[in-house]
Amino acid sequence: MKSMNDSTVRELILDRTVLVEMEFGDTNWPHLMVEGKVDTGADGCSIDESLANHLGWKRSGFKTVKSSLGKETRDIVKGVVTIRGIRFHLRATVSDRGNLSHPLLIGHWVLKDLLNFEEE
Repeated sequence: MKSMNDSTVRELILDRTVLVEMEFGDTNWPHLMVEGKVDTGADGCSIDESLANHLGWKRSGFKTVKSSLGKETRDIVKGVVTIRGIRFHLRATVSDRGNLSHPLLIGHWVLKDLLNFEEE
C-alpha cells in the first residue's frame, strides 16, 4: 500500500508549489509536467482553460464557485495526474488563469485525499 504521510503533505503546504505530471486525455503522448500552486484556502482545484484544452480533458459538468471575482459558473474537467508518486483522477473547474502565477491551483480537498490515499 502506498500513501502520503503527514510530513509530505506538510512539505507541499510549506513549499506552496508542487510538480504535477499531467496525462493527455486522448493520446499516449509523453506526460506534461506543470507546476501547480498549493492553496489551502481553496476547496477544490482550478485549471487554466487553454491547458485543459491542450490536454484534451473532457468537460464533465459545471459548478458554481465563489472566487475573488464573486460567484460564477465554471465547467468541470477530469484528467489523470500524478503528484509525488500518487496517480489519480483530478477534478478541476476551468477558468482563465493566464494572468496568474500558475496554470493549476491545488485546493485542500486534494491534499486531504492525498494524505488518506491508499492503493494496492
